[in-house]
Amino acid sequence: MTEMTEDHRVASANERARIARSGQPLRDGEVRLCGLNLAMVLGDKFLKEQDSRFSSEPYVSPAVHIAEASSAFAVIASDGLWDVITTKKAVQLVLESREKNNGDGVAADKIANRVLSEDRNLRTKDNTSVIFVDFDVLRTDLCIAK
Repeated sequence: MTEMTEDHRVASANERARIARSGQPLRDGEVRLCGLNLAMVLGDKFLKEQDSRFSSEPYVSPAVHIAEASSAFAVIASDGLWDVITTKKAVQLVLESREKNNGDGVAADKIANRVLSEDRNLRTKDNTSVIFVDFDVLRTDLCIAK
């Protein structure tokens, strides 16, 4: 299991350092910007106009090599998921969905919906988006692999 990103929460050391470099450091104990616990946003132009400590500069994770013989997938989701589900739990849900179908190609939308369903069962307090990418299908589907 490889985590390819990090949380961009105001309380994290990396985000606090980035905000401090902007020239407007956070006050001691300050863990929210405009009521949000995130400091990196896509869109939300009004937030960036309201507080310049918000950033839309994309975080780019290092490239990860996926060995030809390995089984690989990615769960890409908004913070609404990661607030209530650990990476390990998300991986477990994906593997259970695959196992339930005896390894036969279960559709990506069904797996994403299974993860989203668990998110709702755990009563996330945020809106949530989930994207599931099955790299095995990308390698084996003749229409895609070419």
